[in-house]
Amino acid sequence: MLREIVNVLCNNIHFCIVYKKKYIYYIRTGNIIDNKLSFIDAVDNQQILIDLNEVEIITFGTNTIPTALDIREINILYNSSEAAFFKLNNKDHTTNNEIFNNAVSMCITYIDVFDKVYSNNIKRMVLNRDYEILKFFKILNCKHIFDINNMTAGESEIVRGLFFELVQNKLNIAIGEINISIQEFKDNEFTNEALIISQDLEDDVKSFIERMRETTVSQLLTCWPTLLNPSPFAEVHIHV
Repeated sequence: MLREIVNVLCNNIHFCIVYKKKYIYYIRTGNIIDNKLSFIDAVDNQQILIDLNEVEIITFGTNTIPTALDIREINILYNSSEAAFFKLNNKDHTTNNEIFNNAVSMCITYIDVFDKVYSNNIKRMVLNRDYEILKFFKILNCKHIFDINNMTAGESEIVRGLFFELVQNKLNIAIGEINISIQEFKDNEFTNEALIISQDLEDDVKSFIERMRETTVSQLLTCWPTLLNPSPFAEVHIHV
């Protein structure tokens, strides 16, 4: 039955396959050879050949998996597109393919941000709609993707270092903007107030970093220097 379902989906309904409970593939078109599926992964653009005995099918909409009766009708008809499964569920299938295409685009976008070695991880995260971790590491300008709940000491140091570097960069930008304003206004009273604000920013960041040095990475997710608000992670919601 699985072979028949995949045969119907290929070239009609875009879908994903989890192979050996580990590898993720995004499939638009494919061909079945004996009991193997040959296709080009839509994300990595690589030719793949896998055994159908070790796959799990995932689609992106309702009414996308044909029943035994649907498969029988499709096999009988010369033009399978005339089958009730395709005609009655056309809207659902179109929605499925649109969601699939968006997921592929998201995968490609994040793979361009990170190293290609994380391609399968990214494809899995997008498939599971676990975008928040990807957003977090992208904002950090990190080239790695770590499991936030199971990081090694070395991985934690990398993330913490990038976090504090981001804080420092935001501070430098804020102080730079203040200095530009001082030069533009050329007013003693304004200059004095601006310098006070600049010093407050520096003190706030210094105090923040000192407090945060011993915290866990998961705690950093909800912390940011008060005077540097808004936090770049304000729209990132990771459950740890």
